[in-house]
Amino acid sequence: MQKQEKILLEKFADVIATKNKGQIMKAVMPEFKGKADGKVINEVVAKICG
Repeated sequence: MQKQEKILLEKFADVIATKNKGQIMKAVMPEFKGKADGKVINEVVAKICG
């Protein structure tokens, strides 16, 4: 499991439960700003929602 995926599942479980990618990205990007590429986070979110 990627570090980003672990953080997403721990901190944003309630938002991820909605399976709404747009809403999830909006919620999580401030957490990763300057730390991870948005494309990578998008891929992780897509994997989790998949």
